[in-house]
Amino acid sequence: KLVSVSPKTGASIREQMGRPEKAIWVVPGVRSCKVLLDKDGGLGEVIEEARTFRWEKLQSRADQYAAEDLVLAVESAFKVLSAMQRDEAAVSYAGAKLLSWLTSIVAVQRGVLIETDHTYYEQVQQSVGVDSVWTSYHKIAAGISASDNGIEIPSLPLPVRALATLHLYRETMLLIEHIMSAEQLEIAMQVVRYTGTSDPSTL
Repeated sequence: KLVSVSPKTGASIREQMGRPEKAIWVVPGVRSCKVLLDKDGGLGEVIEEARTFRWEKLQSRADQYAAEDLVLAVESAFKVLSAMQRDEAAVSYAGAKLLSWLTSIVAVQRGVLIETDHTYYEQVQQSVGVDSVWTSYHKIAAGISASDNGIEIPSLPLPVRALATLHLYRETMLLIEHIMSAEQLEIAMQVVRYTGTSDPSTL
């Protein structure tokens, strides 16, 4: 049997369930816990709280987190652009970092409770829409092979995937622009202006 042991207290779990960026991971995990020994009943209470957890109470904090993080990710986006002028190793690192950041922003803002690492990308893509522009760029950036009439299409080269992460930044901004302030939007728009991703045909 594979057993996961985590040195956490009930109080620390509750604290994480109150933070949207942690809750998307913690809540599903706690819900699936099986109690072997609960001397004071505290663990059972925490598990029950996880099972009755409602995302609505965290939505405003999730919105704030997502908007602020997208602004912070501006630097990462420009690093991708800079890396594209250098070498593949730099492109790979910068692109992967930005992809991870943008995925997290969307997952948190939409309250996607992640069941496992294996379903993370798929769950976030489904929350946006499997046929959405965001998901299309996300798949390209992640190097997920597509298929056409059953014929596998190989992953695109690193520079193309890196450029897809910049387009993904724009699409992420469009997804959450309704919860961003005018100042935050203006900062995020710098990426769109300077990377040329205002035109989707540039990919």
